[in-house]
Amino acid sequence: MSYRAEDHQEDHIRTSAREKVSKVSIQCLPLSEHEDSDDTDDDVANTLQLTFHWNVVKNDSDDQQNDEWCDCAHKKRGKGMRSLICRRIGEKFLTDVGKKMIKSGRSPTVHCLLYFACMLRAILFDADDTLYEEKHAKIAAETAIAKDVATLMERDIGEMYRRFEAAKNHILKSQKGDPRRNEREQWIQALLQEMDLPVSHTERLVSLYWNRVTEEVRPYADASIVLPILSKQFPLFVLTNEDTQYAKRKLEAAGLLENFREIVSAFEIGAEKPSKKFFDDALSRINFLATEVVMIGNDPRSDIRGANSNGIISIFLRRGPFTQYAFQNDEETPHHIVSDYFELQELIMKISGAT
Repeated sequence: MSYRAEDHQEDHIRTSAREKVSKVSIQCLPLSEHEDSDDTDDDVANTLQLTFHWNVVKNDSDDQQNDEWCDCAHKKRGKGMRSLICRRIGEKFLTDVGKKMIKSGRSPTVHCLLYFACMLRAILFDADDTLYEEKHAKIAAETAIAKDVATLMERDIGEMYRRFEAAKNHILKSQKGDPRRNEREQWIQALLQEMDLPVSHTERLVSLYWNRVTEEVRPYADASIVLPILSKQFPLFVLTNEDTQYAKRKLEAAGLLENFREIVSAFEIGAEKPSKKFFDDALSRINFLATEVVMIGNDPRSDIRGANSNGIISIFLRRGPFTQYAFQNDEETPHHIVSDYFELQELIMKISGAT
């Protein structure tokens, strides 16, 4: 039974958190190790004793900072007792739990209200290879383009496929960080220009590409089962480097679109994952704090790095081309790793305090 602020207080808490709190450290110990606890509520068995340490800025002219300790163990709150029941996230709480507080009065003794990072309010998902398997659909679409151009040129399909791949990869590498590098129009026009074909074929070939993708894309079977369950408990969002209209088409073709409240696209933001701009703008658009969401993705270089760098709990789903990926550094190392959506569902329940 977690304590949280009333909804009408959240904006004030968010503002206070940014302005007032400069440092938070945390120590977790099993509640049973504390002799002072006389609360026998069943919920206590699933709680941890937390010790928060922050630098408190006094409301006086010299803005002197005073170190204060706050012990959180009991449901009761009173004079000198700044404490509350809070749920467990697996075996530990996040190190940035409790960053939000309201301070009142001029005394170094702080009367505060904590709004915990463990209060999960929304779930963010990558799309390609996280919600559905993309590789087969992509190969089918690119093969269709190669076949069409090869027919126009009376050339070998394999040659056209390799040329198309080379043109695409050149654009992806040379325009790194620019969402427009994912425009299929660019890829197709580059191939047409290389083969001295009219660019007037572009619109038809782009349509062919996306028709093949939507014909071939299939959801992960476990995602089709778990996502509807999660969507009844939390708002779900898609964060993608894909153009919104095409991300929507793929989700719709996979039968998953109805589970998501919104698609946030790099094309709309003007920056890709894992950039700070992307995640800052994405959180602003969906109106949640980094400490209120988790990010689930299959790409350590984009999804996990982006989440970690922006204070979001990262969950690596072992799907797609990075299944056997060796994490290169701390920025790419996720907080949690899951192998399937059923395992993800259990983890989400732990993080949210439902179990």
